[in-house]
Amino acid sequence: MKEIQEFSNTKQNGRLIPQIVQKIGVYYQVNFIQDYEEISNLVYGRASFINNLLTDIYLEDEDFKQYQFDEKTDTYSFEGEIYYSDCEILEALLERKIRQP
Repeated sequence: MKEIQEFSNTKQNGRLIPQIVQKIGVYYQVNFIQDYEEISNLVYGRASFINNLLTDIYLEDEDFKQYQFDEKTDTYSFEGEIYYSDCEILEALLERKIRQP
């Protein structure tokens, strides 16, 4: 019987996703991409396992500081634009990191 471990919601444990992606990819001999997030812990990223190579690209603390939340209007501001959700902002920030050489 395989041991099952429980993990609390911490930023460090959110970083376990890439390791899990790798283990699944190796075990099943497949390539795949997994987006992951734990916004309450500032964890947002994408792990990919392609041709036995694990790549983990994620937002860091300074990335989250690039946008602001206005409690009065319940909106987010980012690069001069107003958003009603941070989802589009987070996706844009992650895509920029992915495209970086």
